Amino acid sequence: MTGPRRSRRWPLGRTRIVYAPAPRAWPVRFDVTTAYAPALLTMLRTGNTTPGPALPAGRPAWRWLSAGALVPLLLTAALLASVGYTYGLGRPVQATVAANDYGRCRVTWTDPWDTTPRDAKVECGNEHAGPLVVTALQWPLRGRAVDRTFTPWLWGFPIVLLLAMGLTTAAATLIREAGSWRLPATPRPPGQARV
Repeated sequence: MTGPRRSRRWPLGRTRIVYAPAPRAWPVRFDVTTAYAPALLTMLRTGNTTPGPALPAGRPAWRWLSAGALVPLLLTAALLASVGYTYGLGRPVQATVAANDYGRCRVTWTDPWDTTPRDAKVECGNEHAGPLVVTALQWPLRGRAVDRTFTPWLWGFPIVLLLAMGLTTAAATLIREAGSWRLPATPRPPGQARV
């Protein structure tokens, strides 16, 4: 085998090129990005090492946003937006517990925007009675309330989990991309001592 040949196409935009400069020479393998493979093949076939046309541009700077990282990060952003809507735009009000049904309390309060009496069910402890601070929601969910003890934890767990998944996937993508920038090691002929 002489001259370069494309041996196989790897997933994720990688190509392996095997090059043997002479009939009985030890072959050299290049694992390159698929976009660079035609330029490298042409250079190896012609022996022309003078600068030719520019190599294709690499992936954009936001390459770490693969689909595997983007979905959890978008879900995290949506959950953070809902938390911001609830606790940022809502107002804490003093509510009276009217009934307790195994951890779901029916509470009554006065709407902080138009002083209308309101009632809703919120999470509370099994033995809770008396006043309870809840968050009265803004438009379009006006008239609803959210507790300030259980629900933040309920939202916090998926936010942390999705954020960790997204950042881990983004880091794995960056590590995979960084591995594609390294030059491949040159193989040693059989019997040659390691230096």
